[in-house]
Amino acid sequence: MKGTQVVAVALALLLAAPVVAAPQQPSPKPAAGTAGGDLATTQAKLSFGMGWQIGSQLRETGDMIAFETFLRGIKEGYEERESPVRQAELEELQKQFMQQMQAHMMQKAQVLGKENLQKAEAFLAANRKEKGVQATTSGLQYMVLKPGKGPRPKLTDSVSVHYEGKLLDGTVFDSSRERGKPAEFMLMQVIPGWSEGLQLMPVGSTYRFWIPPALAYGPRGTPGIPPNSLLVFEVELLSIEKEKPQPPGGGPIPGAPQIRERPRPGGGGGGR
Repeated sequence: MKGTQVVAVALALLLAAPVVAAPQQPSPKPAAGTAGGDLATTQAKLSFGMGWQIGSQLRETGDMIAFETFLRGIKEGYEERESPVRQAELEELQKQFMQQMQAHMMQKAQVLGKENLQKAEAFLAANRKEKGVQATTSGLQYMVLKPGKGPRPKLTDSVSVHYEGKLLDGTVFDSSRERGKPAEFMLMQVIPGWSEGLQLMPVGSTYRFWIPPALAYGPRGTPGIPPNSLLVFEVELLSIEKEKPQPPGGGPIPGAPQIRERPRPGGGGGGR
């Protein structure tokens, strides 16, 4: 693999870092001064933005990359100077770097996943005792915010909903209302907690769901949702379309919580 390709793959790994990042990040430091309006042009903004992005990605490497030496390499490569590191040696070092980064990110995800699972279990144990909260045999918890009088969907149905999804710390990671358009999808095509929960809802109702990690994205997480996250959704069921065919190719549905694997059929009635 060519050196530039290895670097591209390595940076792609760094771009995946938010998947395993902690939900609460420290506030960024204020921007440094820009003397003389040095970001006034499109070229300047693009140059700074790309440099800032690479710098923020490199931060995830910890002490694996010597920052000042990295900057020296960029400068000398830009000036077309001969590299003191032979290409064959560089490619071997880059492969080792890739392996170290993968191990680092896996370890980080495991630690964070364990912490999130403990938080989710503690929250669900306490939340189950709250007035109005019901639980199914799978562990899904829900509350009826507004009752409805319409029919309930089946697993083979397609539905139209408005929803807002939050992490346990209150971070909103998705909202159809912010997009200004309801989401439409088949119950078979979304995470198990949604497949089960929506089958409890009559058309016209609004429910709040607390979805355990095992019924959401589990230990793998997904971009924007750390591993073993408990998800909180407020969902309004607008309508049902019976057994709507899946879109050609079975691609992802914009605005819907996507399945991480084929979901289990919804089951379990309400009850504390």
